[in-house]
Amino acid sequence: MRHCARFVLVAATASVSLGALAAISLAQGSGGGNAGAAGAQPGGERPRRAGGGGGGMFGGMGRVFETSVSKDQMSRYADMLGLDATQKAAVMDLYDAYQAEYDATVKAAQKRLEELRDEARDDPSRWADLRDEMQKLRDQRTKAEAVFFDDVKTTLTPAQAEKWPGIERLRRREGSIGRGMMSGERLDLVRLVDDLKLPDDQRATMSGTLEQYAIDLDRELVIRNAAYDKAQESFRDMMSGGDPEAIQRIMDQGRQASMKVRDVNKRYVRQIESQLADEAAKARFQEAVKRASFPAIYRPTLAMRTIDAVEKLPDLTPDQVSSIADIKSRMLRETGAINQKLETAYTAREETITTADIMGRFGRGGGGGGGGGGGGMGGLFDNEETNRLREERRTLERSAVEKIEAILTPEQRAKLPGSGDDDDDRPRRQRGGDAGGGGGGGGGGGGESPAPRRRPRQQPADQPQDGRS
Repeated sequence: MRHCARFVLVAATASVSLGALAAISLAQGSGGGNAGAAGAQPGGERPRRAGGGGGGMFGGMGRVFETSVSKDQMSRYADMLGLDATQKAAVMDLYDAYQAEYDATVKAAQKRLEELRDEARDDPSRWADLRDEMQKLRDQRTKAEAVFFDDVKTTLTPAQAEKWPGIERLRRREGSIGRGMMSGERLDLVRLVDDLKLPDDQRATMSGTLEQYAIDLDRELVIRNAAYDKAQESFRDMMSGGDPEAIQRIMDQGRQASMKVRDVNKRYVRQIESQLADEAAKARFQEAVKRASFPAIYRPTLAMRTIDAVEKLPDLTPDQVSSIADIKSRMLRETGAINQKLETAYTAREETITTADIMGRFGRGGGGGGGGGGGGMGGLFDNEETNRLREERRTLERSAVEKIEAILTPEQRAKLPGSGDDDDDRPRRQRGGDAGGGGGGGGGGGGESPAPRRRPRQQPADQPQDGRS
């Protein structure tokens, strides 16, 4: 077990060191500052993940070469606070000064990090100094944000100041929900409801529930994020000792905090469902929750894309249409039952995974970026049961596709997706960035880690862009 502990610690440290290198390269390419700030996407703005998106307890270097709030985000907050034109102009002037000052901090840090990177090539012990320098920059980033927001608050009226805690909750939810490690933990139900595009009167009836959700979720996010930060610090402190029992305790504490966040989401999913009177909207919400909670289970497979392509063929006969519908219905019914079993299996795996499990996976070539429940971390959460269920589902899907192809003409079959883009449900190693965390207390890489060597594309990215489950 001591060997296992040391192995996990080394793996965690390596991910941080590699993350620092990748961040340096990213900054050199972008020039630091606000490059790459996210724009608007369906369902509202998808902001940059402040302080690091993903990586669970132990990963996520964060986009430390950018200010933690973009100018577009600040404009959005100004509108939410109801600032008048004079106030908004003042806030934007404060933002320009904040960005300029942090850009200068980044420029100085880049030079020091580049020096440490060069030294680390010949002296591996310098990796620790590089890691510490990255942490120093992250601390400076946090301090700069705090000073900026303190300045912003001086421009507010008393009525506007009363709205500020809501802005802080919003930033915490959008900026850290993606650090979640368990299926369903990375849900942002406010965003999922917004994505439904409900009529104003229906959306208004849910405002009280969503406001209370934001408060309850924020309380658990504060606790969880503190547990994750403490875990990162503890791992650094234990690098020389490798105490397996201490490591397991850290994992268990992080897992308990993660479960509290996940349980808040579960509770409010039920409440929101009960308030959706429109059955079509309720079905869309339920489907979105499933995809966001278990992205590796519910992402589209080659079989479903093939069937979708078949249904769009313009020259299908009535008999073909009827047969295809029957085959698809039977396949969805049978694979749906398997998906439910996979949900149960992955949830159980997340709640019980140990350092020994992690060591075993790394030893067999596992690892990689974060991934959320169900096949993330290069299959970290897979075991004999999940592998068996996945293979059972693949067999059912292949059989359905073969049956459909058998009733098509050669000309019709030629129009279907080729087998070279075999987008089945096998896990994919995430490529860092905004990926979600490892599961069930396992933590893992993520954040600004370098992308692994590219393989043939197997499936859409796991990240559901809803705060990432």
